[in-house]
Amino acid sequence: MPERGRLATSEVAIIDRSGAAEAPWVSHGTTVHAATFEVKTDAALDALPAPLARPAPAYARIYVVSYPESPFGPYNEALLMVSCRYLMLPLRIISSEPI
Repeated sequence: MPERGRLATSEVAIIDRSGAAEAPWVSHGTTVHAATFEVKTDAALDALPAPLARPAPAYARIYVVSYPESPFGPYNEALLMVSCRYLMLPLRIISSEPI
């Protein structure tokens, strides 16, 4: 069993996207489940790379997204995000680019 849910490179599925439409694409019926929870400050700081620091307040979010249709077929993904600051800047970057 991989430590902390990590997969070995050999365990990651390779997706053939040669016949897929170019992004961006629209996926109908997508659902997102999200949960926000408190984490220990020391644990968050230990997990963050050098330019990222000061999780204030110390919380994280997990998102589970289900795509019932896409150019690659149906799939699910999970995202774990820890709150922090980049180079100690209280900055929120907002992009108008589609994701």
